[in-house]
Amino acid sequence: MKAAEGSTRVLVTMPPDVRQWLEQTARYNGGTMSGEAIRALRDRMAREGGDRPAKRRKTDTAAAE
Repeated sequence: MKAAEGSTRVLVTMPPDVRQWLEQTARYNGGTMSGEAIRALRDRMAREGGDRPAKRRKTDTAAAE
């Protein structure tokens, strides 16, 4: 299958349980793992405002000092 124009290939390392969920979800929906991953990422983008990066969690630097 040919990738959409302008798309980028990304290698992702994931835990076995996440891969299993992705495979099962893709099979259930009749799609691909890539399509399901993109759908999940777009859902999160929509929840977080879409065009801005996710907020980073603050670490407790005071305890380290």
